[in-house]
Amino acid sequence: MSDPRPAIRAALTALALGLLAVLALPVAASAHATLVSSDPADGAVLTALPTTATLTFDEAVTPVRGEIQILSPSGRVVSGAVTPDGANVRVASSASSERGTYTLTWRVISADSHPVGGAISFSLGAPSKPAAAPSHNPAQAVTILFGAARFAAYAGFALLTGALAFCCYGYAFAVRLRPIRRLAVGAWAVAVVGTIGSVVLQGPDADGAGLGAVTRSALLSQTLRTTYGTAIAVRLILLGLAPSLLAIGLARLERATPRQRRHALAGVCAFALAIAATWSVSGHAATSGETYLTVPADLVHLLAMSVWVGGLAAVLTVVRIQPRDEAMMAAVHRFSTAAAGCVAALVVTGAFQGFVRVREWDALVGTDYGRLLLSKLAVVVGVVSVALFSRRAVRRRLPGLAQIPRLVGIEAAGTLAVLAVTAVLVQSQPAAQAEAAKPVTRTVSYATAGQHGQVRVDLPDRSRGLTEATVTVLGSDGQAHDVAELDVAWSLPSRGIGPLAAHVAHPAAGRYSTTSSPLTVSGQWRLQITVRTSDIDETTVAINVQVR
Repeated sequence: MSDPRPAIRAALTALALGLLAVLALPVAASAHATLVSSDPADGAVLTALPTTATLTFDEAVTPVRGEIQILSPSGRVVSGAVTPDGANVRVASSASSERGTYTLTWRVISADSHPVGGAISFSLGAPSKPAAAPSHNPAQAVTILFGAARFAAYAGFALLTGALAFCCYGYAFAVRLRPIRRLAVGAWAVAVVGTIGSVVLQGPDADGAGLGAVTRSALLSQTLRTTYGTAIAVRLILLGLAPSLLAIGLARLERATPRQRRHALAGVCAFALAIAATWSVSGHAATSGETYLTVPADLVHLLAMSVWVGGLAAVLTVVRIQPRDEAMMAAVHRFSTAAAGCVAALVVTGAFQGFVRVREWDALVGTDYGRLLLSKLAVVVGVVSVALFSRRAVRRRLPGLAQIPRLVGIEAAGTLAVLAVTAVLVQSQPAAQAEAAKPVTRTVSYATAGQHGQVRVDLPDRSRGLTEATVTVLGSDGQAHDVAELDVAWSLPSRGIGPLAAHVAHPAAGRYSTTSSPLTVSGQWRLQITVRTSDIDETTVAINVQVR
């Protein structure tokens, strides 16, 4: 037999270069983009319509074509060219003397490839009823197909990696079996189709368009210019190399020595890590504040998942073909040990990622992401229970060994269900960001010698550095009233920061908008509001706000 080591080394070198190419992609520093300020400010009352409106986000964004516009009080579009500049998006406006409230609607692609949108309003002369913002819900067919494509990419990757790992680690004879070869080829094809579908449907999904937009080359070009698009292009290149690399590495696997099989297994793992990195550098793992921990954890999580899921499919295939073969049963026993290690890795990395993306118990049950995560956990617990029972049956050679195919089939079906939930999770906003981005309203009473009532504080966003708040002063009659003077300051007692004075504007009767420097330090901040009702009468009230 010719020495396969040079071919294996060549395959490992090619895969290592692919992994380095993926890891060299730019990694975003935050999660879904958040609007941190605007000019004009949300709710501002102006004497003249500005020629340009500016939206400032907490990270570089890509505007969605045709989805950023200014609507006049009558609903007429008065916006012009949209100019992106990193974290700033400038929108030109045409001359308009129409008095009332203007609405600026926006939709952009954040650094983690997810579309986000919203609206602000400002008024010319005096507020009026804002024009209705257009709907941004993507077509139902695009949403369903995009989710199916993500699932196919995950499932194909997992089945291919796990089946090959099983052949290298557990049962080299399996490479001769036609069903195993069909499993590997089919998994590769599913991964390729799912990946192509993901990149083609990303643009229409972000644009909120229907299936007809799939043929729009401008959307595909826009997607490919993002980190997400570049990562998918690298993934397709790696998948394109896979058939030739696998043919070189696996052709002699059956007659290889144990050491050579370990080398082949290392090659499969390198191949899987290179592909897994295309998800890790363009998804949630790359958009947390601790990428040096979350990206490696995500890589381990994906690799362990693929070895477990694909290995189960391979085990189910060979058990059905040769249920009484002793070598095969020994291979199943070896795989059950490896699967236990994979499950342990999944539990540890999954718990860590869950903590990073949820943070609070309320967010676990109060957000879509948290509820999906609980659903995934429930399925995993059920699958692991079946896995423990089947592993015990294999180790002890119980009389019910004939039930192993059924148990493995249940376990494999459960892992595919986990992949389906994961495909939805990767496109959902992490619970920690969703919870932090929820608007918060706090009310506190105040009293001076000349007046008493309440102060209502509206906080639009507590994530990534709180910069804006709206304060409304309510009199004893419950109506908004002006006061002689109102001052606002922030402080973080636990870190000895502050007080930091905020700029206060007075856009309407009893209503005050405040702007401060970004509060980028996480912790329990104190918002102090000083209400002065006359030259000699004043009081200070405070509320606590958790900033992430």
